[in-house]
Amino acid sequence: RASLASLRLHTLEDKLGAIVTRLREKTDGHSSSSRRTVSRTLTSLEHAAGCCYSHTALRIRSFVKSSTFDMFCGVLILLNAMLIGWEIEFKATNGHSSEVLASLQTAFGVIFMIELALRIFGYGKDMLSSDQWRWTVFDSVLILTFLSDVIDTMSSSSGDGMASTAGIGRGLWVPRF
Repeated sequence: RASLASLRLHTLEDKLGAIVTRLREKTDGHSSSSRRTVSRTLTSLEHAAGCCYSHTALRIRSFVKSSTFDMFCGVLILLNAMLIGWEIEFKATNGHSSEVLASLQTAFGVIFMIELALRIFGYGKDMLSSDQWRWTVFDSVLILTFLSDVIDTMSSSSGDGMASTAGIGRGLWVPRF
């Protein structure tokens, strides 16, 4: 019963957030006094409904819930998987890592960090109570693995840019797709 009520509340908040975002977008072309009035009314409506999200957070939440964002992230995961394969082949063939491939891996790690940050900012405290909480924890572990690799690489004097534990961690992004 409690989870059904929570689901209904989240659905209501999502619908309210979408309505508020659409109304704010429609008032963008109006005079500043009418925009202020609408903005105050919408803010009151958000607070009255128990919705604690800022306008920016609502926009980000709408963006990260879109199928376009999910598709983009899926393509990035596939590209990263291909890069991991190329990196493994290069290292097996040449006996060392490529700096270019290591730099590309770092770029993917930063992009995945930004994706997680956007999701956390957009969903706020609801991030861990949604049905996606397992992916949030999984992504967080992968990001921490990436960060440990970066720290290890920066402190390593061997010059080999790819730690083996981080290579395994990066490969775990593939099942998410």
